[in-house]
Amino acid sequence: MSAPAAQSGDRLLWLAAVVVAAMGLGWLFIEQPWSGDVAPDFDAAPAAAETNSNAIALADTAAPPADPSPPRDPLYLARLALDSGMLVEPAEYSAWTLFGEALDANADNVAALEGLEEVATALLGRGLTAFEQGRLDDAESIASTIVTRFPEHAGALDLAQDIVVARRPPPVVRETPVPAVAAAPRLPDPVERIPELHAAFLDAMGRNAVLTPSGTSARDLLDEMIGIAPQHELTGAAREQLVTELLDRSTQALEALDTAGAQTWIDSAAPLAADAAVIERAQDRLTQHLIDAESNKRLPVSAFDQTVRVAAEYPEIAIERDIEGWVDIDFVVTPVGDTAEITVVNSSHPRYFRDEAVAAVEQWRFEPVIFMGQPIPQHAYIRLEFVLN
Repeated sequence: MSAPAAQSGDRLLWLAAVVVAAMGLGWLFIEQPWSGDVAPDFDAAPAAAETNSNAIALADTAAPPADPSPPRDPLYLARLALDSGMLVEPAEYSAWTLFGEALDANADNVAALEGLEEVATALLGRGLTAFEQGRLDDAESIASTIVTRFPEHAGALDLAQDIVVARRPPPVVRETPVPAVAAAPRLPDPVERIPELHAAFLDAMGRNAVLTPSGTSARDLLDEMIGIAPQHELTGAAREQLVTELLDRSTQALEALDTAGAQTWIDSAAPLAADAAVIERAQDRLTQHLIDAESNKRLPVSAFDQTVRVAAEYPEIAIERDIEGWVDIDFVVTPVGDTAEITVVNSSHPRYFRDEAVAAVEQWRFEPVIFMGQPIPQHAYIRLEFVLN
């Protein structure tokens, strides 16, 4: 072979070696086989609360046993609970409980403390509404709940003191005997009191004394006007004004996710409204709000009656590389028991396990959730773990 030909062959061999080396480096960069199951966290949401042994899920059965449930990051779930109006109920999944658990675990957890303070503020609003409506037991329970966590909470302590004062019996008024006179004075026509009562009614409305205090509230004054002259023009005007105010407050309570307060305002307006359709519409809004609020509660899978559970497949490549991991899934149990809106919230690895977890949950089935006599969609969450035997 000539020298030029030999040199050309050597160059081709060197070029082939360089290409092979480049391909190998590229494979190493992409696959990162040394990384094991350690991967960057690509999602901001924290971990979920359910786990399974072995390779994710139990075999498809009619009545699978409940999964052991290690605590999910309470801050993530607490924020969801707060946004859904789950302030203290259900107790196990409420914002008050979950923020409290995070603070008890770490007394320096600023986010947990701020979350508890936010819940306390929302609770105090409900307590003040309950006090204004005369629901003293509810108001007292709320004040007590706040004080157990924040003993120096000024708003809760003031509310508790107001409840004590409201429960005191009225003082006994002893009337001074009136000397007998020769002739009794002419009794005024009761209707003549309507303008006076109406003025007192307007004053009570201006002071926000709508249902309380007893005897001087706008509702009590209106009842007195109705008892004297139900057809009087001022009585009708006061009735319409109070009904409008009560229903407006019901709407405000719904916006604050205070369903008990909203129901009380509607119940107070119902016997006064001239148009029953107005009350019916308000009640329909409350009913729909209750359904939506219940549906938006996020509960662990263990809180449902599951009828079909399909195990997720363990990725072959993860088995070959001895990689374990987990996937946090949020989804909706539909009114017919199917699963929908399946979302990967977080996972231990950006590439493995996610598709397999979603594929498994797609096949799960549940007993429909019944609320207020009808099936509703219900949000759920679970952590699926991929563990090698």
